[in-house]
Amino acid sequence: MKKDTTPQKAIDAYLNKALGLQPTFSARTYSEPLPYIIKNNYTLSNLKLLDHSFLLLWENENVETSPATLAKHIKWVEDRIGFPAIFGSKSIEAYNRKRLVERKIPFIVPENQLYLPDLGIDFREHLKKVRSKKPTLSPSAQLLLLAYLLRA
Repeated sequence: MKKDTTPQKAIDAYLNKALGLQPTFSARTYSEPLPYIIKNNYTLSNLKLLDHSFLLLWENENVETSPATLAKHIKWVEDRIGFPAIFGSKSIEAYNRKRLVERKIPFIVPENQLYLPDLGIDFREHLKKVRSKKPTLSPSAQLLLLAYLLRA
């Protein structure tokens, strides 16, 4: 069974599973022309979460934007659109994630991390592996078992 990987469905499933939130998405409805670099690098859609409106800039395939460039793109979009933007991606390198947090750039990486400083949300999924403890016999129990088996 193929997993549906559209940005909206991935974000919807992640927010619902992780935090019990139900975002709503809609098509971009403003007339401000966008520069080619933004049209080329991102898929844009409106996102409503916890009664706040955002513009989702989902990073397109085979595009990797540096945090400094992303900050410029988000500032440009926020200045012209009038509400905050959120960066979305399938994955972000750890060093870039740290730089995004330092710059307070909101982002969503489904199944990994959610950072929305405007809403006071910093949610990271770092699940520790549970070590399974293998059953062992203490030396004295081994001695008793061997003695029992040898007498039988």
